[in-house]
Amino acid sequence: MLALRDSGEAPCGRVADLIDQHLEEIDRRIAELRTTRTALRDLAHRAAETDPETCTEDGICTIFTPQRPTPGPATAGG
Repeated sequence: MLALRDSGEAPCGRVADLIDQHLEEIDRRIAELRTTRTALRDLAHRAAETDPETCTEDGICTIFTPQRPTPGPATAGG
């Protein structure tokens, strides 16, 4: 930026581009963090509902075992 300015060119366009790049990166990171938060909330919910007595010796932790989707309610006529 300083070199552009020192050469007599206004760096405003380059600064605006850098700001846009940073905003895009922040938006991407926020989306990743939201996904992570959702996954952690799911794990926390499963942990709260898990009875340690149901764990088996061959399993490390049932909380981390992938869950099958719960089937939705059946609809009439379909």
